[in-house]
Amino acid sequence: MPEYYWGARVPGWHRQGDPLTMSWGKYRRTLTRILAGTGDGSATFAAELPDEGVWRLYYHLPGASASEGHAWRAGGWNPGDDFGTYHLEIVAGDLRVPVEYDARMAVPGWNDIGTFGLPAGLVSVTVSDATDGEVIVADAVRWQPVNDPDR
Repeated sequence: MPEYYWGARVPGWHRQGDPLTMSWGKYRRTLTRILAGTGDGSATFAAELPDEGVWRLYYHLPGASASEGHAWRAGGWNPGDDFGTYHLEIVAGDLRVPVEYDARMAVPGWNDIGTFGLPAGLVSVTVSDATDGEVIVADAVRWQPVNDPDR
């Protein structure tokens, strides 16, 4: 995946990371980003849920220095990085759940997307490049069982 350069508005997914990036990751703190598009571009996160039940979905949006060392500002990072509505789709078995998330209201870090009744097994979350903002950021998702506070 090509590396992101803030001075060039090139279409397609790009990898962004530097030592100060507050992206999620154990070994490499990088994120992927794409300019607003028509829905042809997407990123998918996949996980294996161990149990059937109600699960809470969180979507990670980096803050602070995630945009080439610039401070977080409401709605995005730099001019041209304005967030908008993110179009997500959750898929688990035969279940398909479309979700709209207003990333303009995001906080740096984990953002609560909602709760969903899901079967055990493979679940995916896909984010589309279709947005009324200017950029989509795909960093990380997290699933937490609603009835198990220890997880």
